[in-house]
Amino acid sequence: ITDAGLRFLQAVYSAHQGQYDPELEYDITRDSMRRLQEYVGIDDAELDELREAGLVRRDCRYPHILYTV
Repeated sequence: ITDAGLRFLQAVYSAHQGQYDPELEYDITRDSMRRLQEYVGIDDAELDELREAGLVRRDCRYPHILYTV
């Protein structure tokens, strides 16, 4: 797992725990997790590796992408 992969896992976990300010940082009810992916600098190939390893799961794609750890 790369550093970006670990940062992404932490970002997804933190988002689900409500650790981000929804007004200023990230709102799990309105924002796509694509935003978290861009923020931590993980590309699609690295994200696929995390998914194949069972460390992260994509739960939905509409109206926005949602992952869980």
